[in-house]
Amino acid sequence: MLRKYIYKIFRFWMLLTAKFRKMPDFIIVGVQKGGTTSLYSYLKLHPQTKFFYNKEVHFFDKYFSKGWLWYRSWFPLKIDKRISGEATPDYFYYPNVFKRMSTQLPRVKLIVLLRNPVDRAYSHFQMEKRKSRESLSFEDAIIEEQKNMRNIYKKELNEENKFANKYLLNKSYINKGLYKEQFEKLFEFYDKRQLLVIQSEEFKNNTDKVLYQVCDFLSIDRMSLPKEIKNKNVRKYPQINKKTKDFLDNLYKKHNIDLYKLIDEQYDW
Repeated sequence: MLRKYIYKIFRFWMLLTAKFRKMPDFIIVGVQKGGTTSLYSYLKLHPQTKFFYNKEVHFFDKYFSKGWLWYRSWFPLKIDKRISGEATPDYFYYPNVFKRMSTQLPRVKLIVLLRNPVDRAYSHFQMEKRKSRESLSFEDAIIEEQKNMRNIYKKELNEENKFANKYLLNKSYINKGLYKEQFEKLFEFYDKRQLLVIQSEEFKNNTDKVLYQVCDFLSIDRMSLPKEIKNKNVRKYPQINKKTKDFLDNLYKKHNIDLYKLIDEQYDW
């Protein structure tokens, strides 16, 4: 109870001083289940960064109607020389995010972590099961998704003032892995030079190397990284059915080839 009371006072003070606060220097925009929590946690430990409570502000998908002063209230005062940002992995997927973002943040740096879309989809499904938001099997869930998701996504894309649809965000197991389409939306409003793309598997296996790349991208000291690094949110669950995996591998195959051409990368997916 006391902690909640202190938090409310702190938020009131942040809102009161919002006009004296700066906008984010960078945003980790995706992808969900791609390692964003780990990257955010490591950056919080860096002495040249400053963050407050929320990793995921969700301004550009859920709370855009609250206005820009509300968004600025989450970041440090302008007199603080440290860099700051946020990490909302649904941004990369949700329609109209980058259009909204570009109106006030045309020069912000963007970071995207890309995970093998089959592994991402299955991990996403397991999270929804764990949170009791999914009652179907994975196979039935992706069948159900394909019946409904594309039409819902297109509808949201055409309604610029619409707020986040929970079904769209929570049940888009396959659709969130169509990365090429999401990059195409991003590149309508941002230059590739403002973007750092990280392969999630590389981040997991060569964490130090990737963190050096992130530090260089953000123009902060790579020598100030934490000495001991552990990945966050690592969970174990049953392996995906082989037939289902083969089906999804085939479904994503051409899409991934087009993705590699678009972002000038080559992954072994």
